[in-house]
Amino acid sequence: MADEYRATVARYLLRPDVVGGEQVGFLTTPTHADRRLEMIASEFCVNALRSTALLAFIDDPQKSPVTLETDGYSRDLQCDVSTRGDDYHCSIRFSVSCDVSNLGKDLCLTVLDRIAHFTVRVDELPSREEIKTLARHFRSYRGISHIPAIGFVPFVYSGAEVKIAPLVYTNSIDTEVHETACGSGSIAVALHLARIESNSTYRIRQPSDSIYQVVLESDSKLTKVTLGSEVSLLERKTITVPPSVFGET
Repeated sequence: MADEYRATVARYLLRPDVVGGEQVGFLTTPTHADRRLEMIASEFCVNALRSTALLAFIDDPQKSPVTLETDGYSRDLQCDVSTRGDDYHCSIRFSVSCDVSNLGKDLCLTVLDRIAHFTVRVDELPSREEIKTLARHFRSYRGISHIPAIGFVPFVYSGAEVKIAPLVYTNSIDTEVHETACGSGSIAVALHLARIESNSTYRIRQPSDSIYQVVLESDSKLTKVTLGSEVSLLERKTITVPPSVFGET
């Protein structure tokens, strides 16, 4: 599907009266993995990758771990999927170069290939409007204009767990989303905290109240990351995009 059609389809699917949701990805033919995912802006989306692995596992329960490739990340990824009662547990594993910049007191910028996150430690999570205002300010930060998706992730850290309130901007479809859960943002927060303390495992509470566990392991110039949580398949259906969406009659 041509890029201009993908953007049109994505905007249509994100409408609350159609599907809603937070992001749109496209499954394409893999070159060497079990599944290939391409996001609308070629950004790196951990939760969309885990969703892709879950669908592969549901189609073939013997398929675990699931190997993944995406144009939003330059290395291979693996997902372990298992059943947990009526739901599933999915852990994604990959390596990242620790490109974490300290921008000031309690503020960091983390670049994970094709997504960048500003993470800031606060005593209390700001309101949604405050988060939106701050996120728009940081979008103009020098040196990240080429990155297709930019997140702003304020977080509260109690020592026992982290609580986040992520907002992600996708430039190709000009959308700002207060995400109910953010995998790459959770990893950025863990990398932020790991710069200033010796912990390597973090429990990160999402706005949906689900808990992501992020584990970091140093390995030469790379850091091995594992992010896992319970996941659910809410619905699976076919949607026909009407010709009028493309300006046809």
